[in-house]
Amino acid sequence: MQITISADSLSEFISTIGELHGRLNAASVPPPYEKLDVLELNQDIVDPGSIFGQSDARPLNAGVDVDLDGLPWDGRIHASSRAKLANGKWRPKRGVTDAQVATIQAELRQTWNSNPAAAPVLETATVTQVIPPPVPTGVDPFLTLMKGVTAGYANGSISAERIQDILAPLGIPSLPMLTQRPDLIPAVATAFGIAI
Repeated sequence: MQITISADSLSEFISTIGELHGRLNAASVPPPYEKLDVLELNQDIVDPGSIFGQSDARPLNAGVDVDLDGLPWDGRIHASSRAKLANGKWRPKRGVTDAQVATIQAELRQTWNSNPAAAPVLETATVTQVIPPPVPTGVDPFLTLMKGVTAGYANGSISAERIQDILAPLGIPSLPMLTQRPDLIPAVATAFGIAI
């Protein structure tokens, strides 16, 4: 299909396009998809299917045999027979301590989201990073090093190969990475013959 629109002026052309656009929008053509509501970024979504008008009420562990507590069988803490006791819980494995059972059940509750209120809170470790103290002289040694290397590269006394030869034994891939290891800057500056 080809449509040709001709007009004597720009204003007539714009008017014709606007009229054509209005007629197309007014036509009762069914949309190819149903318009969905826009969600805010911070909105919690409990059931993604509800957005599209479909509710999937199946639990996350559907199709998996679980005990009365909603936990699946786990060979680390449950008997290999996969049998359940009269109370509906898995038969415990022999030789497993109560602490091991509690830890593994907490993992299973977190993974399977079964009875999250009863899941114990696990301890977390804090990792600290040692950051070297700033240089007290007021002169940035990295900046001084880079000025010296740049000047040496410009006059030909420092080559790219020499830079790599000095940095490679230190495990530094490039000069900018020295900002992560300021303790190596004096040694690198000495290797280049630059006074910091």
